Amino acid sequence: NSIAQDYCSQKYWESRYENEQKEQSQAFEWFFTYKQIKPVIKYHFNSKIKRKECSCLDLGCGNSNLLFDMRADGFLGNLVGVDYSQTVISYMNNKNGFENIRYEVLDVTNGFPYKDASYDVCIDKSTMDTILHNTTEGEQKVAKMISEISRILRYNGFYLLLTQMDFEKEADYEFFVNVVLSTLQSSSELAHWKLTVHSSAEYPLHVYVFEKLKCHEMSRRSGEKSPVVILKSLNYD
Repeated sequence: NSIAQDYCSQKYWESRYENEQKEQSQAFEWFFTYKQIKPVIKYHFNSKIKRKECSCLDLGCGNSNLLFDMRADGFLGNLVGVDYSQTVISYMNNKNGFENIRYEVLDVTNGFPYKDASYDVCIDKSTMDTILHNTTEGEQKVAKMISEISRILRYNGFYLLLTQMDFEKEADYEFFVNVVLSTLQSSSELAHWKLTVHSSAEYPLHVYVFEKLKCHEMSRRSGEKSPVVILKSLNYD
């Protein structure tokens, strides 16, 4: 439909953010606020990732308050929001008053300018869904983004994905396995990926968390492909 096509257009987003600034609209949060996904983030933190040092990349940040809310909750590491809209990035940088937060113009489908293993957490609130509205190149662009996420994530870090896709539907399941998980694995041959699916009766959407773990030494020596462990339906109410 026309709305789906609009979501594929950078011109649409520039115009939308310009209009929102003129109307002094409040921040728009796709799917969930930080408060709603906080239990998921807390669940996946362990002794190897310290909150005060955690580095986080918000993919397709828009005008979300996500990083500000994380900063207020004690995340004092490097927090970066990226979006390909110059309009919204300029707005967010003017709004930002924290030294450990910054906003940068970046098209996440064209590669990331960050070093390998430089982030602990990558958060995607519907950016993948938006890319997939491009019916001709969507999957290819998503694979490129996923490959870069795999590269920049540190071991024990995770990719948190909020999406309308439903793991229990056959077509969506095949996409997760053949595109998302397959790309994560092939982009980090020495990594083992674990997927946890968080569900809640209160919200119609699932939250998917892909954790990057070190492959066991024995598996590396034998040349075996790292396994993907799937855990289903962990409530986060």
